[in-house]
Amino acid sequence: SETAAYVIVYVVLAACSCVAVSAGYFVFQVLRKDASGNDDDKSGADFWYSARGTQGPVSLGLSFFSSAMGGWVLFSAPEVGALSGWWGTIGYALASSLPFVLFMWLGPIIRRRFTGGFCLTDWVRQRFGRPLQLYVSLVTVFYMWVYMVAELTSIGNLVRDMSGLSPLNALLPVSLITMLYTGLSGLPGSIWTDRLQGVIMVIFIIVTIIACFGGLHIAEGKWGEVATWSDKGFESLVTLILAVVGAELFNMGSWQRVYAAESVAALRKGCALGAVLIFLTMFLFGLSGMLAEAQDRSRPESTLVIKALAFFDLLMSQNSGIQGLVFALAVCMVASSMDSLQTGLISVLSKDILGTTLTQVQSLIAGQMFLVAVNVPAIIMAFESTKDPALGGNIINLFLVADSSP
Repeated sequence: SETAAYVIVYVVLAACSCVAVSAGYFVFQVLRKDASGNDDDKSGADFWYSARGTQGPVSLGLSFFSSAMGGWVLFSAPEVGALSGWWGTIGYALASSLPFVLFMWLGPIIRRRFTGGFCLTDWVRQRFGRPLQLYVSLVTVFYMWVYMVAELTSIGNLVRDMSGLSPLNALLPVSLITMLYTGLSGLPGSIWTDRLQGVIMVIFIIVTIIACFGGLHIAEGKWGEVATWSDKGFESLVTLILAVVGAELFNMGSWQRVYAAESVAALRKGCALGAVLIFLTMFLFGLSGMLAEAQDRSRPESTLVIKALAFFDLLMSQNSGIQGLVFALAVCMVASSMDSLQTGLISVLSKDILGTTLTQVQSLIAGQMFLVAVNVPAIIMAFESTKDPALGGNIINLFLVADSSP
């Protein structure tokens, strides 16, 4: 219902905001210490931008997991499973988790070679110069901004289809509230909320998957038609791994967390935890697409026309409690991705902003103004794409281009 949708959206966002405000208080204390002359490498504006050297393995693992698993998972993973069988399901799970395995090796190298950085573009400037840094920055900003639009579009479409509300009633509060608490507490706030969101997501995913996998009606032989190891599926595996791994390495939100790790050991353990959670999540949702396709083939007449809605085909047979849980999961997924993308976008400019003659407060305001500058057009574009299916399709196509552009 509309009332339930409002409650879910604002309860989830309120919980995240409370955690972020707590982080914001901690940031304020660090800033106050810095103002009194007790300066260190975790203080002031640098801490707001980087949370440098403060995060343990569990915090990092949950942060990698929740920031990587956006609302797109509910649509893309089941679609690949329905269309490409086992190879596609396993390929998408591998493609989404492998970047964090690579971070276990690449992260310590970049940290060692550029100790005072905020993200990958800083190392690129040191190693290859300003021109290539500008090119890499443009690619990453394009990728992350389109990612933001796609996330807002997905939550807008979801609230419209599940409750009948205008998409603006979901995408606007998600964007504005994540922008406000990210502007208040910076990267520390994003990571702190990731912990909460990560725990919620794990619990909700387990409950909804168990519910949706029960009571299926699959005719004899139909599962075998779907659960295949086809050449087309293998092509999907290779394509997904090349595209997604390459794109994720240009996600500056992930590189920020490399610098936020308290040690190399914490970074590697956090990457391992994040990779395992991501692989299992993607595999389970891919499997849900396979099951939905097999069930649809068992019906007298097919009703699953749009394969991206495969998971929701299973969900429609569930009670309102499970459906509400999935909606809360979607809000949580989008919020976690949005705040990570917002801080990731800021990180591209962090080194240059802090290298100016601006005071600490002015440096923070500059980062906050940049947040507003990227959010406003993202909201407008996402809202327009929910009204126009053709534009929405173009946004998804643009996202695919961004995925393969690196």
